[in-house]
Amino acid sequence: MVVIHYAADAVRVESERTEYDGGKRTSVRTTQDATVDVTIEMPDGHVNLDAYAYSLVPDNVAERVQYDLTGDEIEVDGRSIECDISGTTDEWVTAAGTWASERTDTVTEALERFDGWTETGTGPRRALERLSGEVDA
Repeated sequence: MVVIHYAADAVRVESERTEYDGGKRTSVRTTQDATVDVTIEMPDGHVNLDAYAYSLVPDNVAERVQYDLTGDEIEVDGRSIECDISGTTDEWVTAAGTWASERTDTVTEALERFDGWTETGTGPRRALERLSGEVDA
């Protein structure tokens, strides 16, 4: 299972109101600092795993974290998003097969691509080494 983890700074909107005084309108918001911590588990990977990598598509990930994964009362600072994509050697091989199933790439080519992403650490490299026989299973 490939696991995607996002962490970001945010604010929680505690209350919002608008006050009118004569012709003047004043908006008042009460907020509290918060941290967003989201974990997504993908047992077989994803055919568009690259859409979850912040270094590749930061705007897409920021939008997903803000609108799809947190409530309306949370405002995420998209510039503070940290992303980690991890898995065991077998899980990376499975994820590469899933990703490659929608492309002309091989599992090895998919792992080479994953290895170039900032978020993936050493997982894809270990899977490549295992496939090439450089390390024991």
